[in-house]
Amino acid sequence: MRAMVKDVMTTRVVAVRKGASYKDIAALLTEHRVSAFPVVDDEGKVIGVVSEADLLSKEALVADLGRQAVRLGRGAGPLDPGEFAKAAAVTAADLMTKPASCTTAGSSASRWWGKTASWSGSSAGPTC
Repeated sequence: MRAMVKDVMTTRVVAVRKGASYKDIAALLTEHRVSAFPVVDDEGKVIGVVSEADLLSKEALVADLGRQAVRLGRGAGPLDPGEFAKAAAVTAADLMTKPASCTTAGSSASRWWGKTASWSGSSAGPTC
């Protein structure tokens, strides 16, 4: 049997705006028992996906930057500017993975399995 996206997707999509804070995203992930949210712009268009992995990456980078700062006192090399940006991220727009991969309810689920996918196909949810 071939599973379709409609067979495995949630129909009550919760999205976050690009300005949503790290703290709000973490609370919403727990509240809604999901591992990721589509991130939408001011018009409701999906512009990325923010996931538990994105939040954990930030925390790991913050810890790593702290260790590197200690080593800097001992003559370690310069820190990567990209790492500073991710560690300093405070909004969904800063944290999200982009671009989002979007699909429709009638697509084959196996095609999207393992990809970052956002839901599309109803006026009730975000669109790509």
